Amino acid sequence: SDQNGYTDLTTWILGMDVNMGGLYLGGAFKDVDVTIGGPGKESRRAWRAAASYSAPFGLTVGGLFQMFHDPNSNANDWKIFGGGASMKVGNGVIKTQYYRADSMGDTNTTGGTLAAAGYDHNLSKNTMVYAVYGAVRNQSVGAFTIISAGHSNPNDVGGQFPVGGAGGHDNALSVGMKVKF
Repeated sequence: SDQNGYTDLTTWILGMDVNMGGLYLGGAFKDVDVTIGGPGKESRRAWRAAASYSAPFGLTVGGLFQMFHDPNSNANDWKIFGGGASMKVGNGVIKTQYYRADSMGDTNTTGGTLAAAGYDHNLSKNTMVYAVYGAVRNQSVGAFTIISAGHSNPNDVGGQFPVGGAGGHDNALSVGMKVKF
């Protein structure tokens, strides 16, 4: 095809997940080969593995590992890993998570971390209130941000959400209510 200047674009995606009682396991592989108006192909590969376990007493723990690899250059390799936990308490749920993005390639400047903790409280079957605090810490060139604090679609902000610059640190407190109609 000749879309967006690509003279050849091939994508393969393979994924699977298993949910057995309280245990969830998932994984995926993606391979993209692109020729952009010149000789040779650019390739990118991505792997993802995730697992979680929900105990009968209300505790859920989970983790994720994701890796991007460019066979043509280590400069574009990237690893992300992290995990989270939630615990049901009365009419609510306490939640926490931590994720780390390593620097791309051989640099030590493009990574960042995200930590968040919050509480969801069900007022009724259809109404829930929540409070979440999140913090992002970037290395000197990293530019990760907090968007939506986990309770809405990042696309809902319409591009108006302030984005921190490279090396910045973002903090956010999200307080709100969700009502199902």
